[in-house]
Amino acid sequence: RGRPGRVRSTWSVGRGRLAIRTGRAVEIANDVVFLPEQLEEIEAAARTLGETGFTVADLRDRLGVSRRHAVPIVEWLDATGVTKRSGDLRILR
Repeated sequence: RGRPGRVRSTWSVGRGRLAIRTGRAVEIANDVVFLPEQLEEIEAAARTLGETGFTVADLRDRLGVSRRHAVPIVEWLDATGVTKRSGDLRILR
């Protein structure tokens, strides 16, 4: 499996939208799209960072992604109930 990334980097926009509509991909923010398996890996990575909390930079480094992807990822983790923001930290729920 590759690193998390945008559908546009490997698919045409039309194919990417079709994948999103059919559930084969999930758009977590504008133009930030992941496969369900990648989201599972992202959640697992967040859980390995520990219950004491982690920053956007911690998760960015763990996943090997840019800040452009890391910020929407932590916002998605918050929105889905995996984490809760507390200042600059994300705390596991």
